[in-house]
Amino acid sequence: MPIEWDRPLLRRHGSLNRLDGLDVYYDFNWHNMFKHDRAIFPRGQSLAQLVRRDCPVGKTPCLLLTERDDITPGIQTTDNDFIVIVPINDYLRNAGADAASTYYARLSTTPLTQLPSLSEVIFSSTELGHFLDEHLTLETLTSWLSRSSSRLQMLK
Repeated sequence: MPIEWDRPLLRRHGSLNRLDGLDVYYDFNWHNMFKHDRAIFPRGQSLAQLVRRDCPVGKTPCLLLTERDDITPGIQTTDNDFIVIVPINDYLRNAGADAASTYYARLSTTPLTQLPSLSEVIFSSTELGHFLDEHLTLETLTSWLSRSSSRLQMLK
């Protein structure tokens, strides 16, 4: 087992074309969760590729899938492993097929697996420009200005 966990962890090795060859640890009944016994799950390849991309040099990337809803997504590292912990129920509910979000996330230089939420993304000026082009409206700007009297001066 790569780390101490309060439940027994099982292990599967993902194929290169299904889970990017990553080891996947999990604490649930795979068949009951995914209705099959193959080492694949919905949008698993995309997640595995992201984990491999974010993995520091010298570490082995792997996934730890948990059915526990009280676990926050995160990372644990050992001397050898870079372990991305994913609450699988939340991932399955929220891992949509939004091509635009995926595209911009892949362009980001921020290691996305290290963010507990996208509110902590630190944008480069280029990324911020793309974001503002997509989301800045007169309504959002007016709302932002109304929250502090000093913001109008800042904008001027």
